[in-house]
Amino acid sequence: MSGPDMLLLTTFAPAAAADLALAVRQFDFQHFSHHPVAAQHCQQHAQQCTYDLYIDTRNYTSIVSSIEGRQTANIWIYHTITVCQAALSIERGYGGYGDPFLAEERRLLGWLMQIRQLEPQMWRMLSGGQGYAYTELAAGSSGAELLAYLDTAP
Repeated sequence: MSGPDMLLLTTFAPAAAADLALAVRQFDFQHFSHHPVAAQHCQQHAQQCTYDLYIDTRNYTSIVSSIEGRQTANIWIYHTITVCQAALSIERGYGGYGDPFLAEERRLLGWLMQIRQLEPQMWRMLSGGQGYAYTELAAGSSGAELLAYLDTAP
């Protein structure tokens, strides 16, 4: 059995890191807010990094307060999008809230896959957390495979 959290890890060519960060910053988010993070632990790279974090608008204030050490809150259901170097991750605590956040994640990925220099080298969809090891649900090496998976995923 896998846990309740969903995690999409997507890796692009190292040379595309700046293009990836810029493209996501330029995306027309409606339900996520941007928070730049400086010298904090990065889950994707298991070290301190500076990265862009996009947080669902329902939890933005609580998550930012927690990152900045002003308030500690245990947030179970959330959506975050992280862009660090040439990697993009989407995390949904307890599967997230569904739409409109899920639809916006899919819209972002569809938009990114149309940018020629941002073809992913690898992607993995994982499920786990809350005491369960992460299990790979699907994986691929192209934007077309990722979009096809998303079209069939629950």
